[in-house]
Amino acid sequence: MKNKILILLFSINIAFSQGFNIEGIEEFLERTETYPKEKEGLVATQIPYKYDLVAFVPPIGNQKDTGSCVGWSTAYYTLSTIYNSIYGITDAAGKTATAFDPWFLYNQVAQVDLMRGTDYQTCLQGVHFEDAFSRVMKTGSKRMLFPPYDLTCERAWDPYALNDVIENTRLYSIKKYYKIEPRSYSGVRDVKRELYINKQPVIIGIAHYGEGLNRLMYSGNNGIFKPNYSSIPAGHAMTIVGYDDNINGGSFLVVNSYGEEFGLGGYMWMNYRDFGEYTLAAFAIETTLRDLDDARLVWDNYQKVFEGEISYVGLNRKVIDGFGLYYDGTNQTWQIGEFVNGRQEGLIYLIQNNYYGSWDIRKLYFRNGSPVYGLVETGTDNDPLEQYLKTMFKDLEVNWVKE
Repeated sequence: MKNKILILLFSINIAFSQGFNIEGIEEFLERTETYPKEKEGLVATQIPYKYDLVAFVPPIGNQKDTGSCVGWSTAYYTLSTIYNSIYGITDAAGKTATAFDPWFLYNQVAQVDLMRGTDYQTCLQGVHFEDAFSRVMKTGSKRMLFPPYDLTCERAWDPYALNDVIENTRLYSIKKYYKIEPRSYSGVRDVKRELYINKQPVIIGIAHYGEGLNRLMYSGNNGIFKPNYSSIPAGHAMTIVGYDDNINGGSFLVVNSYGEEFGLGGYMWMNYRDFGEYTLAAFAIETTLRDLDDARLVWDNYQKVFEGEISYVGLNRKVIDGFGLYYDGTNQTWQIGEFVNGRQEGLIYLIQNNYYGSWDIRKLYFRNGSPVYGLVETGTDNDPLEQYLKTMFKDLEVNWVKE
């Protein structure tokens, strides 16, 4: 079986939207529990001068001209990084296979808005953090490589179809969230604690930053966020994934959803002073991502892992039986698709480590547990997953595996 090396082209788009709706943020924060105090006996000297979670961050994505930044910061960057940190996933293939979909969250908030029958329009005005957290707590988060692959903000759902998807998404939920107060004495320290001690990113929403983000799209920038106060309250959500006390007087490392051309490969440095001045809201979350025993089947000394729908036979035996994610450590592959009584069936997507910076996503069809080759010509341009990913990432191809 020969692998196909994929060729990628990148289309530049700097006409970005934001999407963090700041309306009512003060009232929401007043109702939100404050980040817990430091653990007894913990002293500042126990936290190093720099630390980051970059090894666990999924590939840099691009929200382009949509208002989906809260979905990117909450679902894609924060939940994905937490998951990868818990399960030790640092390879490019694994971080692609396990990433959570920013558009599922964006879509779910919009659908609730429509059902309310109000005049509020999520797709035009962006997302409130309160609504985003509420949806993840109720419906969970969808894997980016799990269907459906045609999500938009406006996409309506058939209730039965949504219930089928929730069978998987509800596994990946937020249990609780806390506010970190950027302007308080302990704000910077609390972010560092969350990063270093809990190994989790911090979600932030900034506003009134003027040309600070646009400047980081210019060639030759050094990745330093240089805001200039503006009375225009444009809001944008991002994710803090590290810090360094020696950079620009002490700064947080922030990952953004403007593509790899932004800042330093998709990241920027925000110094602690600007964090306090321009951050309207910062959140640490507790998730269900450590509580997946009933949805995980592990064998061969962790060289084989399945996560998803599982049937139970008798009192103790688990059988892979449904849609899920399968990791084969022997062949270094990740497989996404449907399994019937432990065997692959139908269309299976396979992901391996990147080649020369490109993605290696292939597909294979199984019938009665055996691979079926030669279904279509290699290089078909109508794969739904390929088209979906092109809306968020570098242009890519998904090819059939050929015998």
